[in-house]
Amino acid sequence: DVYRSDSIYNYGHWTHPEYDPLVDEARVETDPDKRLELYTQAEILLNVDDAGTMSLYYPVVAQLTQPNVERTHSINGAQAFWDWDVTE
Repeated sequence: DVYRSDSIYNYGHWTHPEYDPLVDEARVETDPDKRLELYTQAEILLNVDDAGTMSLYYPVVAQLTQPNVERTHSINGAQAFWDWDVTE
C-alpha cells in the first residue's frame, strides 16, 4: 500500500496511528464484507479525516454484463475478463 507509514512510495510521509493496522488487517481478511469495511475505514482516514492525499483525477467506468456472466470486479477499471465464468 502506497500510504503505509513504511512505504518507500509514501512521498508525503503521511502517517496515522490507525491506518497501518487497518490496512494490515484488511490484507489478510477473508470475508469480503469485513475486508471492504476495513479498507473503507482506512480510506476515510486517508482522504476525509486527514486529507493525506488529494486525488486530482478519478476515472468513472460504467460496465454492464449479461446475467449469465459471473465476473470479477476491479477497483481500478482494469478487468481480468479471462477469470470470468459464462454459463448457458
